[in-house]
Amino acid sequence: MIRETIKELIPYKVTQIENVVRLDANENSNNLSFMIDAEDLNRYPDNDASTLKKAIASYLSVDQEEIIVGNGSSEMIELLMRTYIESGDKILGFDISFSMYKIFAKIYDANYISVSNDNYVMDMDDLINQAVLKQPKLILICNPNNPTGYLINKTEIERLCKSTKSLVVVDEAYIEFCEGSMINRLSAYDNLIILRTFSKAWGLAGARVGYLIASQQIVNEISKVKAPYNLNALSQRAAIKALENSAETLKNIDEIINQREYIYNQMCEMGYKVYKSAANFLYFEGQELLYDELLSCGVLIRAFGNRKYRVSIGSKSDNEMFLEGLQSVQTRMVI
Repeated sequence: MIRETIKELIPYKVTQIENVVRLDANENSNNLSFMIDAEDLNRYPDNDASTLKKAIASYLSVDQEEIIVGNGSSEMIELLMRTYIESGDKILGFDISFSMYKIFAKIYDANYISVSNDNYVMDMDDLINQAVLKQPKLILICNPNNPTGYLINKTEIERLCKSTKSLVVVDEAYIEFCEGSMINRLSAYDNLIILRTFSKAWGLAGARVGYLIASQQIVNEISKVKAPYNLNALSQRAAIKALENSAETLKNIDEIINQREYIYNQMCEMGYKVYKSAANFLYFEGQELLYDELLSCGVLIRAFGNRKYRVSIGSKSDNEMFLEGLQSVQTRMVI
């Protein structure tokens, strides 16, 4: 009785290993959470998350009626699918990108059209040509891209918005680590949708808070399919506290960027091919068994096959353990 589109779907797997330095999930290793009250938990949370939306709107200088919040940006992606995608509809995106795009497309029986980015660079000419030719319902862009860290210039995204009537969804999960947000271009393009999260720069991965910003018309349509009380009260309060203490987050972002560049330079000196990143991780090529070798050193990274890996930027001590692990591996293996 299982739906045909689900039978061959591979579940999203999360590696759970104790007593290791976790540099595999792009989390913020610095705990930036603040004390929040736990009163009134016998009542349902604010269904519209009004206070949180007001805080986000103030922080980004947008209208709070242009915002939807929920359980991470993953829920926002699914709400988009639930609102706009019918069986057989086309979704366009880059091949090497956030894996949940293809998974949700499969769940909603959409035809996901991949544009190749095998050489790290995300070719916007190719994407725009495919958008004009295929006329997809949705176009999904992760910027900076996960797992490669590649950043598309916002003028290129504007060129895409002008060239198509498709909904252009820009996933800015890692945008706090660089310049180039499309937030200030929302009013210029009716087909532009932006996704954000508190899981990365804001250090609230455990709270699962994400949000979507788009025209009020789009938000109104998506609100029709949003489950009631979709974001719990504690997560709402945690995100509000984070915004109230944004100065600490911005300081931490600077530290992560400095550490990212330091690790990049160290790895290049070791002979690794490392790709420049605009996010809080580095994508690189390494030895065939590097994942297992680093795990034996107590460091967990993400492996993608074909000798491609991604390492999150952690605390200084975590990062040093990673670099020491690489040095140890080099004494036994050849890159």
